[in-house]
Amino acid sequence: ALEHVLSSLKEGGFLVLLCEDKVDVSVGEVVASRECEFAQLYLIRNKIQQGERRCKYIHISNEEFGWSETLQTAAVDNNVDRIWLLGNTSTGVQGLCNALRQEDCAYKIRSCLSAEELTRDQLNTAVKRDLVSNVLVNGVWGTYRHSDVTSSQHHVTSSSNDNVMTSRSAYVDTLVRGDLSSLSWIEAPTVNNSPNTITCEVSFASLNFRDIMIATGKLPPDALPLEMQGSNDCVLGLEFSGHVSGTQKRVMGILPVKALATSVVTQPEFTWEVPSAWSLEEAASVPVVYCTAYYSLISRGRLRAGESVLIHSGSGGVGQAAISIALSMGCTVFTTVGSQQKVDFLMNKFPGLSRDHILHSRSVKFEQDILNMTGSKGVNVVLNSLAGDKLQASLRCLSRLTAPRRNQNHHWQASTRW
Repeated sequence: ALEHVLSSLKEGGFLVLLCEDKVDVSVGEVVASRECEFAQLYLIRNKIQQGERRCKYIHISNEEFGWSETLQTAAVDNNVDRIWLLGNTSTGVQGLCNALRQEDCAYKIRSCLSAEELTRDQLNTAVKRDLVSNVLVNGVWGTYRHSDVTSSQHHVTSSSNDNVMTSRSAYVDTLVRGDLSSLSWIEAPTVNNSPNTITCEVSFASLNFRDIMIATGKLPPDALPLEMQGSNDCVLGLEFSGHVSGTQKRVMGILPVKALATSVVTQPEFTWEVPSAWSLEEAASVPVVYCTAYYSLISRGRLRAGESVLIHSGSGGVGQAAISIALSMGCTVFTTVGSQQKVDFLMNKFPGLSRDHILHSRSVKFEQDILNMTGSKGVNVVLNSLAGDKLQASLRCLSRLTAPRRNQNHHWQASTRW
């Protein structure tokens, strides 16, 4: 019976088996097992073929990034069956692996983390098992998984009880910039409202990519707002949702910093009432991406109703916001994504988007596709997130027939027009 169940698994699938009685599991490969109080728990898969696999081993480092080009080449190389990302727990290998598993090369990607340099035998063991995520700690193989922590399980740990206190007002920051292990709640000073500000009780605060880059020390100081460079003040948190203090009014808002907090003081013009059909959780993800998209398309790109626009990375937060804004203006929208899954997502979310206007972002072929569909005219505005030859191809997609308008944009990642 077990053999029939295993035969129904799709490639890469696993079977979780809880047995009270002894069962012959030799028909499959036992990946892991655990003895419970009254039963045995197995994680089983079909036996894998141990044929010759062409593997590419890439050591991930935070000190130099030459490996990135090697990775890009291997991802599209048909002569590479497996790409093994090797590194320690401080190199972000786990996150890189998770990201690449969403791309077309997903079937190739494997990762191996170890605090110490792997021996050849240890690496061969991981390669033979062919599991996606492998972690070696004190000679024992395992993996990392996220777990939900309930309120009853939540507790604060500190090297000294004197450092732990309760407070009605606090914010999140790293005590040592670049060290995620120092991420802590910090008591916030009492701030009195000025005539032009309001206090909001925060229900949800979004974690943006900039926050992650700052918290992990990967964003250089000169990337921060000028007034914050060299400052030890908190620079995390850009958007939130919650209630105006003392009222039931639901709002979402945007701040330069310190939105990862229990309460914030902000200017009313940077908050918006949350529509009744939205949850506060959904609302917390809206301000930054829509402000970015509006600023890029309208303030900088000066997009007009009925014009055409190319929006790269259309399935991302800013991309979705930009598509929504452009379609609401009756614009012709072209966009690029990196996988069929993302194509399907956009088609489901934006019925007004033409399927043939969703192009591939992994090559410069989108340039010729756009020129063909527009009769060589190109588009009026490009919202770019690409670099290198794809950036140059994006610029060549801009229409030279558009009436000249002074380009105030000095950042290629915002909108551009002639």
